[in-house]
Amino acid sequence: MLAIAPIPYAAGVALALFSCGTVTWNVVVVVLRQTLVPTHLLGRANSVYRLISWADCRSGTTGGFLAAAAGTPAVFGAGAAAMGVVAVALLLGARRHWISRVEQDVRPCTTVEDRAKEER
Repeated sequence: MLAIAPIPYAAGVALALFSCGTVTWNVVVVVLRQTLVPTHLLGRANSVYRLISWADCRSGTTGGFLAAAAGTPAVFGAGAAAMGVVAVALLLGARRHWISRVEQDVRPCTTVEDRAKEER
């Protein structure tokens, strides 16, 4: 929307939808990570996830060069295309490798004591 709609209201709606998608993504990823990663490795998994997330900040530099060469709408269009490719790849991979495994392996654990017993 930001690449093709010069109307400020359309940009606001697009940013609001993006924010909702970001919140949803974060909730799903944290739940999957806490479900799949053993407790003693959870801190390491979280730190690697954060490292990769922060390392991606340099893509802003690429966007700056693209904006200088082709204009601001080209940056938003390229970003949307890249996010679409990544989203499709992640959805296919997550469904195939992680979510189906979680559906098969998860057992309800109601208390901290029950979880401690399972880890022993």
